[in-house]
Amino acid sequence: KNDGTKYEREIYNILESSQDTDSWMTNVRSGNGDKGVDTLSYYKDMSLMIQCKDHAKKVGIKHLRELNGIRPYDSNLLRIMVSKSGYTANVLKSRKKYKNLMLTDGKNLMPEVKNYYNKYKKNIEKKNAIMHKKCKKLSE
Repeated sequence: KNDGTKYEREIYNILESSQDTDSWMTNVRSGNGDKGVDTLSYYKDMSLMIQCKDHAKKVGIKHLRELNGIRPYDSNLLRIMVSKSGYTANVLKSRKKYKNLMLTDGKNLMPEVKNYYNKYKKNIEKKNAIMHKKCKKLSE
C-alpha cells in the first residue's frame, strides 16, 4: 500500500481543476475517521462519495463491498472507487450488481462523472415527463 493521502489529494486536485463555476463543492475527509469516504463532492444536484485506492495490487471485492455499504441506496448518490492499479476480474464481473457505482482511475474520473451525470439527468427528465402525464390525466 502506498501513501493514500497523497493519492486522495491528487484526486481532489483533479476535481478542483475541472470544476464548472457553481457546479462543484468538494471536501477531502482523509485519515482514520473518514468512514470509508475519502472525498465527498457535490456535482450540480448529484452527490459523489469517492474512495481512493493507491495500492500496488488490483483492488479486490472487499473494497467494493465496503464502498457499497457506506450508505443506503439513493438515486442521486454516486459511489466512486478510484484506483491507480485497476480492479480484479471478480470486481469487474460483480460491479453490475451494485447500483450507482463507478470504478475508474484518476485519468478517466471527470469524463466518466460527466457522462454519468448526463445519463442521470436524462433519466430524471424522463421520469418527470411520465409523472407530469399521469398527473395531467388525473386532473382531467
